[in-house]
Amino acid sequence: MGERLVRLTLQLSGDEQVRKDATNLVQSARESAGVEQLRVLTDYLQATLLDRVVGAIGVPDARMRGALITAYLAGVAATRSILNIEPLASATDEVIVALVAPTIQRLLDPTQPLAAKDAAGEP
Repeated sequence: MGERLVRLTLQLSGDEQVRKDATNLVQSARESAGVEQLRVLTDYLQATLLDRVVGAIGVPDARMRGALITAYLAGVAATRSILNIEPLASATDEVIVALVAPTIQRLLDPTQPLAAKDAAGEP
């Protein structure tokens, strides 16, 4: 599942229209209307995608894990496709999958506890 999420992220972030929309969204977030648009988008992604994926596989600390997965994948996508920071920008998808998927998989694995349980905000 971790590998599939990374591949999906790379596929989406490689799409020219998705990249253009994401760049416009980040730029418009500087304005008050943009901040609201960004909040609506992040709430939607969290509720419709990550909460369902993480909740469906029954991992503990699901919301924290979903937030960490979102942050990690969004950071990789932005660093590679919007900011073009090397060597990530020119790395192949296979290299990125090999480096990132194990971390995402660990966050999806219910046998792997989060290191700072109290930080998860869940009992």
